[in-house]
Order: sequence, then C-alpha cells, then structure tokens
Amino acid sequence: MFKVILSGATGAMGRVLAARAKDFDIEVAAGLDRVADPAFPFPIYTNPEGCREEADAVIDFSHPSFL
Repeated sequence: MFKVILSGATGAMGRVLAARAKDFDIEVAAGLDRVADPAFPFPIYTNPEGCREEADAVIDFSHPSFL
C-alpha cells in the first residue's frame, strides 16, 4: 500500500481523496490543514513541522496561503 500525507486534507479535494484512497490502494498516513478536524480517520496537523508520520509522498491540495 502506498502511504501519503495529504496537504489540504479538510478541503473539497482533500475530502474526496481521503474518502476514495483505499479504492486506489492508498493509505493516508496524516493530513495537513489550517484547522484540525477530529472527524478524519487519520491525524491532521496545523503545522507541518509537527507531523511525524512516514509516507511515500505528499499530495498537495492546500491553498497557497496555508504555508
């Protein structure tokens, strides 16, 4: 399984990918966004420096103002 960190996890595209990830053999290890939402099945960090999960890639759907 391919592990990713999803930047912009609580936005529209982030929610779509999070919901469909397993259909494509993807595991979302963690998310990054301005607001942490406890409803997601993976941790969401508001500061990228706090993320300690390991992943194969980062998928970025964040807004340019995030960082």
